[in-house]
Amino acid sequence: YMYAVSRVPAFRARVECWAFLCSFEERAAGLAQGLIEFQRVEDAILASQQLPRLLSLVLAAGNYLNGGTRRGRADGFDLETLGKLDGVKDNAAEGGARDMRHFIFEMLFLGAPGSSVSSSATSEAAPLCRPSGAALLEDLAPLLRNVNRSLTRDSEGVMKVTKNVRVVLEDLEEGVKELVTQFGSQQEALLQCLQCCEDPADPMRLQMSERFAEARPQMQRLEVNCKKCRENYTQILDYFNHPGMKTSDFMLLWDNLFVPADLILNKPEALRKREILPVFCKPQAVPSVESFLLLWDLQVLAEASAPTPSADAAAGDANTGSTALATSARRGTRCLQRQARRSNAGRPGGQALRNRALARAQTTGGVLLEGRSASPSASPAAREADEAPQLPTVEVVAQGEGITASG
Repeated sequence: YMYAVSRVPAFRARVECWAFLCSFEERAAGLAQGLIEFQRVEDAILASQQLPRLLSLVLAAGNYLNGGTRRGRADGFDLETLGKLDGVKDNAAEGGARDMRHFIFEMLFLGAPGSSVSSSATSEAAPLCRPSGAALLEDLAPLLRNVNRSLTRDSEGVMKVTKNVRVVLEDLEEGVKELVTQFGSQQEALLQCLQCCEDPADPMRLQMSERFAEARPQMQRLEVNCKKCRENYTQILDYFNHPGMKTSDFMLLWDNLFVPADLILNKPEALRKREILPVFCKPQAVPSVESFLLLWDLQVLAEASAPTPSADAAAGDANTGSTALATSARRGTRCLQRQARRSNAGRPGGQALRNRALARAQTTGGVLLEGRSASPSASPAAREADEAPQLPTVEVVAQGEGITASG
C-alpha cells in the first residue's frame, strides 16, 4: 500500500486539497450565517425608531438630576453611561430596590406615573403598555437574541448569571480571513499537482479544478459581506460618537441594560424558576412585554393603571361614577395582593412598589371624577373610597421631554 501511495504524484498536496474542499462548504455556510445574523443586529439598531426615544429619556433624566450644575443641560452622553444608571438609586424605595433604570423603563412602557387614560379611550382601545415600549422590544429583538444567558454557580457555590455573545464580528472576520488564506494556498497546491501530472483523466484535473472554481464566488461573497458588516458597525459607532468598542462589549452593554443579571438573581426562587428562567435564560429567546414588565417589577403598576369606564359615562350619573372610583381602587388593591402572593412580597422594595401602584390606581380612577363628591345615594363602598385620603404626590418635569413622574 505504501509503495502504491508513494508512486502517486504530489500525494500530500492532493490529500490536503481534498480535505480542504470537504470542509469548505460547512465552514463557509457557518460564516455566511453568522454575517447574516450580525447584519440583522446592525439593521435593527440603525432602523429602530424607539431607540432614540429611550436615549432621549436617559438624557432628559440626567439633565434634570444635574440641573444647576455644569453637567446639566447636556446635548448628549457617553455610551458607557448606560452601564452606570444603576448607580442612581431611588431613596423612596425600600432597600434601594429601584434605580434610574426602573424610572426610565416605567416612563417608556407605562408613561408618566401621574398620567391617566384619555377620557375618550375605552378599556378595549387602551392597552396596559404603551406602544413605544412594545415596539422597542420588537426593534431590538435581534440584539437580545444574540446573547445567551445561563444561571450557574461558581466554585464557592454562589449563583450567578453568565452571558455569552453568540455572533461576534471580530471572530467572523478572523474566520473569513483564515478561510481566504487557506483557499489561496490550496489553490496554488492544486496548480502544482496539475503540473506534476499530465494525465488528462487525472481526477485532480477533472474534479478538483471544477470544485475550486465553484468555491471562488462564494469566497468573494463572504469577503464582501464581512466588509459591509464592518462598515455598518463603524457607522453605528459614529452615530454614538464612540471612538471604538469590540462588538461583544457593545452587545453586552445593551443586554445588561435591558436584562440585568441582578434582577434575575434577586427574584424569589419560585418566581425565577416559573417565569424568569424559561424566558430570559432560554437560547435565542426574546422576552415578551409581560415578561419584561415582570422582570422590572412594573407589572403591578401596569395592572393598576388599567383603564376605567369613560368619563362620559361617569358624568351621566354621579352615583355610577363614585362606584367606578371605588371599583378602580379595589382593582388596584387586588392587583397588589396577587403580585404579593406570586412574588413573595417580603423582598426589598416591595412596600414602596405597592404604594406606587396604589397611587397610580387612585390617580387613574380619580381623574375621571375630579371635583365630584359621592352622592348621598352612593353605595357605602363608594363613599368610603371618595372619603379616603389621597397619597401625596410630587410632579417632576424632565427638561426637554415634558415627562412627569410621581414620587
